[in-house]
Amino acid sequence: MNRFFIVFILLLSALQLFADSGEKQILAVMEFEDLSGKLPPEMLSGATEYIRSEFVNSNKFVVIAKERQEKAMIAEMKKESYKACNDKNCQIPLGQALSADTILRTTISFFGGAYTITSELIDLAKEATVIGAKQEYDGTETSLKHALDKIVERISKYSELNAEEKIEEKPAVVPAAPAEKIEEEKSEKVAENVSEPQPKETVTPAEPAKEKPVKEKTPSNTWHPYKTAGISLMVAGAVVAAAGIASFHVLSDKEYKKYKDMEGTLDVHKAVAEGLSFDEYYDPAKKHYENSNIYRYLEITSGVVGGALLVTGVVLTVIKKEKPDAKVSLSNISVVPSENGFYASAGFNF
Repeated sequence: MNRFFIVFILLLSALQLFADSGEKQILAVMEFEDLSGKLPPEMLSGATEYIRSEFVNSNKFVVIAKERQEKAMIAEMKKESYKACNDKNCQIPLGQALSADTILRTTISFFGGAYTITSELIDLAKEATVIGAKQEYDGTETSLKHALDKIVERISKYSELNAEEKIEEKPAVVPAAPAEKIEEEKSEKVAENVSEPQPKETVTPAEPAKEKPVKEKTPSNTWHPYKTAGISLMVAGAVVAAAGIASFHVLSDKEYKKYKDMEGTLDVHKAVAEGLSFDEYYDPAKKHYENSNIYRYLEITSGVVGGALLVTGVVLTVIKKEKPDAKVSLSNISVVPSENGFYASAGFNF
């Protein structure tokens, strides 16, 4: 019987502790960051442990133990030691890995002959500082301890006020009315509805949806009168340029090759021995050279003429004019037979 009573008491204590922790924020106290570079590591470690113990004694937070932070640092953050995690980019992911609600980040700086210790409570869900506290001290451990007490007092007071505001925001529970009172209220409402005739609601017919007017497409007043002629000239220009350049280029190369072949085999002495003059012997080669130049000129001319036709066709195709008001209509057709066939004539009105 006594054993059962002891277990029951322990169970109630655990439930009470769980209920209290559900309302408190889970806090991870991070190692101090020495921006001054003047403090020994032992002082920084001792200050971190002191402020952690003070937050535990304040009973305003659920403070994560240092050993758990070191294990999370090695397992989650892939670091050799927790002490190496001093900057903000490392401490925020560490707090998230610990499933903490907030972290306490503290830095110490030196300026103007005095040390300044700054602590900020960071909400990990928002990754934003919710409250900060700053104190100056002279560099001694006694002065540092006094500054840390002020910081703990300020942040704990903020946490207490924030918890009270959350409790006040909860909606008040309205007690349920007795069943007899509810039945009386229902009967009174029914009697009122029977005694007082309710006016009939008049339903106004909905207006038919207005159809959007369809814009009629107006025919264009312009046209391309020379489009057919322009396309014909473009085709002709392309054919003249392509065929002329290709064919005359081949002919020019052939004539020039004949000229070079004959020039390499000329033997003036042999021609004189045969009774031929130099001009008579050299005229065939010279003729091939002249023909090569003529074909070259024709090749250039074909390109120029074809290009001119092509450009003219493009210009004619692009030209626009207003459509004439008068329409062309067929007036009459006449057919007259003759000895060899027949004659036909057609008349048009413009």
